[in-house]
Amino acid sequence: QPHMGNLFGEEDRQQHKKNPHHRGTVKQLDSFFDVNRYLSPHSDIVAQLVLQHQVHGHNLLTRVNYETRFKRFSDAEDQLVRYLLCVDEAPLPGPIIGSSGYARWFESNSDPAEKTQAFRKLNLKTRLLENQVSFLITSPAFKQLPAESKKRIYHKLHELLAENESRQLNLLKQSIPEFKQALKIQ
Repeated sequence: QPHMGNLFGEEDRQQHKKNPHHRGTVKQLDSFFDVNRYLSPHSDIVAQLVLQHQVHGHNLLTRVNYETRFKRFSDAEDQLVRYLLCVDEAPLPGPIIGSSGYARWFESNSDPAEKTQAFRKLNLKTRLLENQVSFLITSPAFKQLPAESKKRIYHKLHELLAENESRQLNLLKQSIPEFKQALKIQ
């Protein structure tokens, strides 16, 4: 699977231009550094995709949090809503196969009592997340947003999804009690 996640420096980038598969799938990292201090010696493309999703999402969550607290608003809430619904997500170029078992671990790493497993279900064939609702909506960072901001976000989510009673809307209603409360849905 060609990608640039394992390139180190300009020489590797030039080599990648000539051969897109150069370091595209590196299963063991021990030829680059001492891996004994890490949980896994692998470079897993699934972990990299989830990390990229998480970092961008947390950047948006932080921006919404600050803007709400300092009353300096931009389009950050709208960007966050679109991001939580994976609206502008680039399609995967083909099926993605991890090398370390990270995908299995990620999908199983949720509290069954909270009914949030569906947010962590990976697709990895055409997109990252199966249900196209980000797991970040169940994160502490989202939960700690100011109440007024969360309420606006819930309303915007509902507005986008209500037209066709989508699977995403049903998932939010079933899994996030605060979503239903904010919208006064039974």
